[in-house]
Amino acid sequence: MKRYVLLLSVWILGITFSLDAWAAGFKVYGYKTRKQGEIELVYFNNFFAKSDLMQSFFGKTVEKKGHLSHSLEIEYGFTNRWTVSAYVDFEQPEGQGIRYTRMRSVFFRYRFFEKGDRFLDAAIYCEYYLPRKRYKNEEELEIKLILEKETGPFTIDLNPSVEKATSGPEIGEGLKFNYASGVYHNLSPKVRAGLEFYGKIGELGAPEEMRRQRHWIFPALKVKLPKRIGWDIGAGFGLTEASDDVVLKSITSIVF
Repeated sequence: MKRYVLLLSVWILGITFSLDAWAAGFKVYGYKTRKQGEIELVYFNNFFAKSDLMQSFFGKTVEKKGHLSHSLEIEYGFTNRWTVSAYVDFEQPEGQGIRYTRMRSVFFRYRFFEKGDRFLDAAIYCEYYLPRKRYKNEEELEIKLILEKETGPFTIDLNPSVEKATSGPEIGEGLKFNYASGVYHNLSPKVRAGLEFYGKIGELGAPEEMRRQRHWIFPALKVKLPKRIGWDIGAGFGLTEASDDVVLKSITSIVF
């Protein structure tokens, strides 16, 4: 059954490449990975409810306010510690049609040791970005470190990451530093509430001025629903001039 689900999902993802439609989900990754043979399907959605920013969209400059972004992901557990996944991303500026913008491949997500063996549970995550040339003429590699600590009813997740352009006009720039982190409280076995933090600092050797950096804070809720369905929702608030003012996120997942 899982084999057929995997084949069907790959086929669906292949069809979406023929659509005209980005999404980089606001997500804090935990230490846990899928078990061997498990398949997870995920739908990410962001809505930029309030923003004074503009962005490039297939050669045009469009407002960020009212912008919708979408991602579809399929993740497969090769072993109990190593998973791979693929994304397709879409964008939909307000008043325009949805357009496919890029694919992303996570060729290496690996957790070290067993849970509790070390002070911090650690994993590594390597992702490659392949945008449509008309959307962005630049490929990128991102490497993310996943650190987690459970203490009583609280869970702390840290996701520092670096990204590097591997082609295009920014290939000569250095490593750029980003972060995602979250502090969660277990309200019940199926519900966790928390605060998440996201940021883009700029180059490691030459960070952007604070007003040009992008930082958000997200009150968030993670819910486990029946049938191995998960729902992660939150409302993000920008903390600097360069950040979108209000972003709503929703991440829905199902495991087979």
